[in-house]
Amino acid sequence: MNWVSAITLPARAGLAIAEQAIGVAEVALATTRMALATGASGTAGVASLANPRGGTMQLLTQLGQLTSDDRALGNALKEGGPLDRLLAQGGVVDRLTSEDGTLERLLSPGGPVERILAPGGPLDRLLAEDGPLERLLAEGGLLDRITATNGPLERLTAKDGPLEVLTRQDGLIERAIAENGILETMLAEDGA
Repeated sequence: MNWVSAITLPARAGLAIAEQAIGVAEVALATTRMALATGASGTAGVASLANPRGGTMQLLTQLGQLTSDDRALGNALKEGGPLDRLLAQGGVVDRLTSEDGTLERLLSPGGPVERILAPGGPLDRLLAEDGPLERLLAEGGLLDRITATNGPLERLTAKDGPLEVLTRQDGLIERAIAENGILETMLAEDGA
């Protein structure tokens, strides 16, 4: 996931939920239209309403199941639920899409997105052939060397390794920053 996708995720999620809610409403309206249209034809309409294979009752049952409280869509649609919070006045979507909002600032001419995507800009340099990303991810590159068996990462994070020695209770860091510790002594006016 790139950073633009991550930034726009709340807005996209809200819009996807809203789209699903509209879809549910469309199903409900279509079901109502079918019920009204078939109701005019008398007893045949009643049979089609109760038809368990594609009738109006099946559509209503599916709609009820999709929007029940124990389903994701029902939870999203409930009053005060995620969709309400996303679309509320001053909510996430409102703040993202308002004039001078986050998306407006990101996408404005000369803004961060334009600068990052500019020819010769940071993204071009990062993704260039033999650029930093390629060197980092190349076979035998920095990432391979750091994560190798018995490599630096394993040695740093090993039991009783340097990180544990530094960060454990009464470890080197705690002793250094403690009252009258080495840092206080060194930084004192007449320090070491």
